[in-house]
Amino acid sequence: MADEARLGLPEARLGLLPAAGGTQRMTRICGESVARRLILGAEVVQGAEAVGLGLAHWHAPAAQLHAAAGGVVERIAALPVAALRESKRCIGAALDARLDGYEVELEGSGALLALQETQDRVQRFLERDAS
Repeated sequence: MADEARLGLPEARLGLLPAAGGTQRMTRICGESVARRLILGAEVVQGAEAVGLGLAHWHAPAAQLHAAAGGVVERIAALPVAALRESKRCIGAALDARLDGYEVELEGSGALLALQETQDRVQRFLERDAS
């Protein structure tokens, strides 16, 4: 998020509700107390404060935003696809009361450990750490 950007749900100032899912998404993203603060107070915050409240993960000056986002994209793109896929599956399981997230995690760990790419990465890590 750009430091200069402003984020909030100020609809209460107009006598409105932040509808179209605004109240639901805000509460899920940053938790009940922050959602109450921002929605009930019709508060608008800028980049660094939005990060502090859990509304965004990163902030940078607008002029550097593209480069900062590119750095995040490059870091994630360099990670093994299988590990990302299994991580996403486990996060989804943690949010689904019908699933046993711990069991999904154990299955995913086993599947990843069986991959040669994972074994090679772990070996390189251990060798680097030993020196």
